[in-house]
Amino acid sequence: MNIIKSDIVSLHGAAITMIGGRPENQDDMGYLDTPLGFLIVVCDGMGGGPGGKTASYIVKNEIAGTILECSPQTPRDHALKMAAARAHQALEDKMKENSSLSGMGSTFVAVLLNSQSAVIAHSGDSRCYRLHGKKCLFRTQDHSLVAELVRKKVMTEEDARQSPQANVITRGIGSTNNHVPEIDEIPYKKGDRLVLCTDGVWGSMQHQELLKEFTQPKDLQQLLSDLSTHVDKIGFSKGGGHDNHTIAMFELEKDSQLKENYSWKKWAMISSAAAIIAVLICFCLWAILNSKEHKVHSTSQSEVLLPSGVPSSSNNPNYEYSTNTENTGVNNGSDKEVRDNTGTGNINSNDTKDDDRLQNSSESKLLFNEEARNKLLERMGRLDQDSDSIANQKTKKQSIKSVQNPTETAQKIINRYDSAKVVGGKTIEDARKKLEAKKTEIKELFVTLNEQTKNSNTHQTVEKINNAVDALHSWDIAKEPDSKSKLYVPTVKAKGLMDKQIGRLKELKRNLEKE
Repeated sequence: MNIIKSDIVSLHGAAITMIGGRPENQDDMGYLDTPLGFLIVVCDGMGGGPGGKTASYIVKNEIAGTILECSPQTPRDHALKMAAARAHQALEDKMKENSSLSGMGSTFVAVLLNSQSAVIAHSGDSRCYRLHGKKCLFRTQDHSLVAELVRKKVMTEEDARQSPQANVITRGIGSTNNHVPEIDEIPYKKGDRLVLCTDGVWGSMQHQELLKEFTQPKDLQQLLSDLSTHVDKIGFSKGGGHDNHTIAMFELEKDSQLKENYSWKKWAMISSAAAIIAVLICFCLWAILNSKEHKVHSTSQSEVLLPSGVPSSSNNPNYEYSTNTENTGVNNGSDKEVRDNTGTGNINSNDTKDDDRLQNSSESKLLFNEEARNKLLERMGRLDQDSDSIANQKTKKQSIKSVQNPTETAQKIINRYDSAKVVGGKTIEDARKKLEAKKTEIKELFVTLNEQTKNSNTHQTVEKINNAVDALHSWDIAKEPDSKSKLYVPTVKAKGLMDKQIGRLKELKRNLEKE
């Protein structure tokens, strides 16, 4: 049993890894504080023999090592993708070095947590859950053959859990066609439990039973001890031979700065319902008042166009309905969707189109007089001015944030070179364009670095490294796509030249830190 704690994020927790009914434990896990926040990683090796154990160990170490080397300004999603790429390359190198490890790989799930939010990366079927009370608010989606069939509604979750093909992984680190992790960013609240586990845990029992175990109101160390014993009991009752199982669970002691983001569709529905009710109330009041004084006149000349299915007061379409209220809703938002309690959707997905938001004008419409129209336009004008003001403030904040020291700029260039080594495209032309874009970014950063170091002792070194950016073969794309990813990537020689540049930049960074 391991006690989980952090000096930079308020949390407490525990972790346990067990051999189960297997000859050796091929799971691995680790956690530590990094410049980007608290990191926890859980890995499940694949490949059998010594391969699985070796793969999970390498992946854990490479991910942790990469995040530790990052600058605090590195975007967390970028850092995790870069860490996965380095882990994949480390496994490739190890398999070339030792043929007995050929075919090895590992799934992984990692959480990088700071006061802003939790960023989650995963490849394969190792999972992360976010729980509050008895509810599951988030769950990663497995990268496996049966999970794809569940998403296509070909089989149920329970059928998939018990399927003989449940161990067929479609994405992972090492010997898989796709090793790019899926990234999610989620908020968290005080009292939330985040759980990372391998398939040896969640595959041992039904989903509802698992959630019941996860949400027990116990001390976390006792909870994990009891849960691990329960998993073993299930395994041995079925004849043994059950999988290794690893689980890490921790509770958050503060709310994140990122808040829950509700779907704009829900707000649109509420707003529409409120608008219809308001129109109905106005219509009823108008009908009552006018029926007392001018019943015949109002019946023949006045009309309000209402939503479909609500009777109007007359057949005259030329009458304009006048109102003194300003309860007209104006919605300029376009919120992003979040996962529901089954994990469907993606918090960092593209903004949903606004088409659904607008009701058909023939179904819901009010005719305003000139005075009401002018008031509405005046109100909208104020909103536009407020939006401009907010935009200007954001621009100022971004420009302030962009001011950095040469050490940070050097780290950014290192990060760009790292990402350039794994850039890929479906066609060779696409790959060349992507790589050229990376090269342009690097050159722009060198312009900044030159300016930042012009009065320092390291300026000549910066210029020498800058001059090597355009070295022959530095940005070549292989003529054939990668056999595993099926994407066009830089040549081995190009990657080697990039590694040399990274080495020079790291040395430069150390010298800059001494100044």
